[in-house]
Amino acid sequence: MTHRGGVGKGAHRRGRRVFEELGHAPDFIVTDAAAGTARAIAGHLETSRTVLVPSPWHVSNAV
Repeated sequence: MTHRGGVGKGAHRRGRRVFEELGHAPDFIVTDAAAGTARAIAGHLETSRTVLVPSPWHVSNAV
């Protein structure tokens, strides 16, 4: 599933919805590491179990 995130509460709500529909906690999530995604992960998943991995594409464009 491809998802274009956004800034703020909208991205947080979309991220929560994805995790609710997934039905289980993934081992890792590759993402753009936006604040909304990070909040959704922290709010719905056991963060000690799920690792947030910044997308190499986003990292290379930020440097």
